Amino acid sequence: MTPQAAHRIAVFAAVLFVSGAAHMAPAAAEDPSAGQIVDALQPKVKFRAFDPAQAERESR
Repeated sequence: MTPQAAHRIAVFAAVLFVSGAAHMAPAAAEDPSAGQIVDALQPKVKFRAFDPAQAERESR
């Protein structure tokens, strides 16, 4: 292998490594907006599955 070919292979490997590292880097998280903060502070509504037999037992 000639030195020129080895250099090309090394440059190609470095380019692949850098491009792969850019894809694996975590994305920067954006700051939440005021509306998202207010929504997060609101109490969550809890839903319960409707069971007719349970409703009948509770009405007694």
